[in-house]
Amino acid sequence: MSSQTSNPDLRVEKLDAVLGARIEGIDVREPLTPDLVERLRELLFEHQVLFFRDQPLSDAQHIQFASHFGVPNVYPITKMLGSDKPLEFVWDGPDRKPAAAGWHTDVTWLQDPPKIGVLNAQVMPKHGGDTLWCSLYTLYDALSPDERAVLRDLVVHNAPGRGFIERVVQSIDDALVEPFRDLYGGGAQHPLVSEHYVTGRPLLYLCGGFMDHVVGKDPSEGRALLKRLMERADDPANQIRWEWAVNDLAIWDERSTMHRVDASHWPEVRRMRRCTVS
Repeated sequence: MSSQTSNPDLRVEKLDAVLGARIEGIDVREPLTPDLVERLRELLFEHQVLFFRDQPLSDAQHIQFASHFGVPNVYPITKMLGSDKPLEFVWDGPDRKPAAAGWHTDVTWLQDPPKIGVLNAQVMPKHGGDTLWCSLYTLYDALSPDERAVLRDLVVHNAPGRGFIERVVQSIDDALVEPFRDLYGGGAQHPLVSEHYVTGRPLLYLCGGFMDHVVGKDPSEGRALLKRLMERADDPANQIRWEWAVNDLAIWDERSTMHRVDASHWPEVRRMRRCTVS
């Protein structure tokens, strides 16, 4: 394959939402020049999530594309299973309920969670199975000055939680449950308000179901606060919804978004391949 030039027939369609853009004119299976990679990085941090149609990637091509944006991560459960391949397969069907139906940001129970996610659609149901992303910038922007002052110095403890362990870890292998708790059950702490490491924009770092409690606050008070903030993510004005077709590709900024699947397709089969980078 020949390298794509630094000025391909790249077309950017901003979607009708506060975040998201569709990219056309690129076959990401081709070698990408440094100039083109840098342009895609700029677009990613501008729009938070980018979509590409008709990208039938092999496993190796998926990893190679993700590698342009950072070092591919080996998912903790994948590592526990003895593999060093930086891919995960997110799937559900008649015997496996969707595990990502609630808002979340990936693996925030690690001290250094992934910065970027790359998802490729492999098997899609006839109806449903869309993914929604929510902008954490717009959630912060909508806060009043008083709310910003209250939230500014708060820290949230993130943990995998019993629900995640039952839905994901136990469904893969019962024998992983206790070793997983030993390795990752302690979780990690992250500021509720932070500045993005590239753009410098302030954001409300909500992590969905992985948020266990607000450090230093009464547990019930902290849970109530997080619940009120999370309810704002359900406002369609803060979201984009992507209706997948097989071989669609999405790349998103993990630090400025949350995401979830619309699980109305279940029990139809849905299979996605993901790579995250740090």
